[in-house]
Order: sequence, then C-alpha cells, then structure tokens
Amino acid sequence: MKTLSLFMLLILSLTSFASDTCLKRICKGDYVSDKWGWRGEVVDFAMEDGLVYVDLGNNPRPWAFHYEELYKYTRCMDGLCVGDVVVDRQGETGRLVEIYEQGLCFVLDAFGEGPYPYFIDQLSRQ
Repeated sequence: MKTLSLFMLLILSLTSFASDTCLKRICKGDYVSDKWGWRGEVVDFAMEDGLVYVDLGNNPRPWAFHYEELYKYTRCMDGLCVGDVVVDRQGETGRLVEIYEQGLCFVLDAFGEGPYPYFIDQLSRQ
C-alpha cells in the first residue's frame, strides 16, 4: 500500500511539474511567433488566463500573448526546410529563414531584406 501511495504521489508531482512548463503544445524554451512577426522564446505562462509570456529580445520584460495567437517553430514542413531558396506566387525568390506550425514562415528576399511573412502553401522550392 505504501508503494502505491508513493507511486501516486510521484505521478501527481510530475503532472504538476509538466503543467508548469507547458501550456498544451507550447513549452518554456520554445521559439514562437505570432502572425505579425513578433517572435521570441517562451519564458512563462499564466495558465488560468491562457497567456504565454515571450521574451522578444528587445523589450525589458516578456510580452504576453494568448495561446491561440502563437505558432511554434519547426525546421521543415511540406517538403520545404529552413535555408531553402523558394519562389512565391508572384515569381519573387527568397531564402526561407523560419518555419512555424500551421504553415507560417518568414522569407528574406533576393536582396536580403525582410524577413517577410508567408504561409508555406504560398511558396515552392526554386
């Protein structure tokens, strides 16, 4: 009985710890972006309000975003990866520099300007 109680206590403490480090699919330390290009590292949460605090790098304090507003960084999606040269629907070329969940990505144009936001389905490999 003591073993079972100890095991249950361990499970409950791990569950509590996990809920402090992640809010659904986003965890502390993840790199995230909103659709406007505000991006940085997740540093904290306000679980009860569904808020994610992001260090934007240029603010003295982390900025609060609603969980639903954020996209989580990934290296590749739909056959395109960070570093690939891509072309958009207007025929403009650029280099894919960031990709996020749900297809949000950022591209530097041929002159190195940007990065400009796109969705992955607007781009193809050159």
